[in-house]
Amino acid sequence: MKTLFFTFALTLAMFNICFAEINQYTNEFDNSTVTYSYFDRGNNENSPIEILLRKTVSSNKIEYMMFLSKRYAPSRRYLALENIKFKLNNNTENILDIDTRISQSAVGHTYSLNITPYIQSIQNAESIKIQIPSYTKEKQQIRYTYYEVDKNILQEWKTIILK
Repeated sequence: MKTLFFTFALTLAMFNICFAEINQYTNEFDNSTVTYSYFDRGNNENSPIEILLRKTVSSNKIEYMMFLSKRYAPSRRYLALENIKFKLNNNTENILDIDTRISQSAVGHTYSLNITPYIQSIQNAESIKIQIPSYTKEKQQIRYTYYEVDKNILQEWKTIILK
């Protein structure tokens, strides 16, 4: 009996594993509901250290924002020289060029992307690869970092945030 209970509990736990931290709160100022998915990618110099997908539902609209944060790196810095691009389903004919804003803090940079106009395409994607431009002191001045969204994270986004 104990073995059966342990097996059941283990199976249940495996199905409830979250790959990102998912939270929801109400903004009392405008009574909007904010749901977000946050995950930390670590300290790799060339990829974002944090990725946050946020859905805000207010009385008259739904907005989806993505934030990509990176710590300062001596050889590469995030600059808004070009927009960030998403390649969906590894198809060069399915690339989203997303208007990009950047903010700086004492420890790094954060790209802000309004992905609301692209939400239907993102919901239907089986994979998303992100091209992030970085300023470099080399002759070409722009280098690209590529980051592929983990399939488990993408599935969580689809079932919790993007619905």
